[in-house]
Amino acid sequence: MPRPTICSWSWKKLFGLRDLVQHYFIWSIGNGLIASFWFDLWHPRGPLNKLFSDRDIYCSHIPRNASVVVGVSALSLPSAVATAFDRWDDPLPCFNGQNDRLVCLGHSLGEFSTASAWSMLRARGSLVNWSRFIWSPFVPPRYQTPLWLITRNRLPTQVLLLSYERIPDVSCAFCSAKPDSIDHLYFGCSITGGLASFWASKCNLTWRNGAWKDNLLWVVDHLLDASFHHSITWFAFGALCYLIWKERNNIIFRNQSFFLLTLIEHLRKAVKDRASTFSRVPDIPRNRRLQMSWGVHPSIFE
Repeated sequence: MPRPTICSWSWKKLFGLRDLVQHYFIWSIGNGLIASFWFDLWHPRGPLNKLFSDRDIYCSHIPRNASVVVGVSALSLPSAVATAFDRWDDPLPCFNGQNDRLVCLGHSLGEFSTASAWSMLRARGSLVNWSRFIWSPFVPPRYQTPLWLITRNRLPTQVLLLSYERIPDVSCAFCSAKPDSIDHLYFGCSITGGLASFWASKCNLTWRNGAWKDNLLWVVDHLLDASFHHSITWFAFGALCYLIWKERNNIIFRNQSFFLLTLIEHLRKAVKDRASTFSRVPDIPRNRRLQMSWGVHPSIFE
């Protein structure tokens, strides 16, 4: 199937071509053969059909389907133009040998793209304070998606699925105390709460566990700079959240046994591997404590 262009029937059907063009595009006139004289946005004052009535259009003897070059040529013939244009003194385009071109108002170079169209059409929400934390280069994409789902309360926890009547009564895969929810998994459960405390101690943080919203706000307030200590702590938090969800699913759906020490070792290895990618790290007490806590090779220091 050929890819639809901005002037194709497919775009007209999907978006309503005329409305789309008049809101987000303006015609740059070349030879005047493509743009509509009456209905396209080529004149600074807007589409001419909004400036003149249907009667004026009819009386002008300029066809409704006339192109810009046809309409402008008619304006130069007073005998063929109605009274509505008698005092027309607005500037008219200068024609050249190039085709008329749509200029996209949402693109710095005036070029149409699906990205610029999406940027113009989509509704924009207000910027949230946690966006810089989740969509950070310090957090790999495979950790970002779970963090985003957790924060948006879209992770398919047992409590969420129970509210949709999708599953029978169940209990937390780690502690079996009650069905898991966002706040229970991160980090109200006795097991995952202990893991959060382990993460905080290894990162030399003063941590007070609470609801997920409070935990996230604390992390955002305390870990938003690009220092080695914060970037590794940041990474470790994302890795911990990812591993908890992965382990929870392995227990529920694959009937795997849970070994706390194994999960801790996976977290430790992920952090060590990430820290080993750094070089010329400032050799200061805070970084030394972090390096020793996670067992990172000291060659990372300057």
